[in-house]
Amino acid sequence: MKYRYAAVTDVGKREINEDSLLTMEGRYGLACALADGLGGQGFGDVASQIAVEAVGEQLKGWFPVGKRRMTACVEEANRRVRRKQNEQSVPMMTTLSLLRTNGPYVHIAHVGDTRIYWFRDERILYQSTDHSVTQMMVTCGEISPEQVRGHASRNLLTRAIGYRAEVQAEYYRGRARHGDRLLLCTDGFWEWVLESDMLAASTAETPEVWLRRMCDMVRVRCDEDADNFSAIAITVE
Repeated sequence: MKYRYAAVTDVGKREINEDSLLTMEGRYGLACALADGLGGQGFGDVASQIAVEAVGEQLKGWFPVGKRRMTACVEEANRRVRRKQNEQSVPMMTTLSLLRTNGPYVHIAHVGDTRIYWFRDERILYQSTDHSVTQMMVTCGEISPEQVRGHASRNLLTRAIGYRAEVQAEYYRGRARHGDRLLLCTDGFWEWVLESDMLAASTAETPEVWLRRMCDMVRVRCDEDADNFSAIAITVE
């Protein structure tokens, strides 16, 4: 099983890029992390960088990978961001999504609304659930999933790294197949790229081309206040 990947982070129409990403590849497998610092809360770029660095330290090397290890990564990221908050006396928070391969198995964990998609046979096999007010509205039937994009409350999160002393991550594990496609992306990315667009572009032979096609959509469709956008595209061969 071989995993190929491409990554991008772009400031968008903002002055500061508060997104941070990490990719590591070795004999142990592929490890990826993507974080989106919360704008308006202060030091979002610092929080996202702290989070991905914590993941990088926790996910490298040969060791058993599973729910315990993945949730431990999230908890360590939360501890470090909280510690930095106390040192700086500044509220800083971030989303965090991470992925680690272990042979044919893919382990996923996330907090916030930086999404993880898993595509297979031209359909969505898995999509992470946003920890947001709008997702709660979808669950309660107040709005449809399609109405999340552009909703006035879309940026209000119910969970984030640094928000509370304790954090609970969502975890998922699956067995990859040849031809699968995986995508980690911040809200500044998926706001402008529909799931149907992601699937249509995934016919590309390489993750670089797949990612470039989607980034072109973001740049063409985004408005003058477009947020930072970042993504990691992975193909399974």
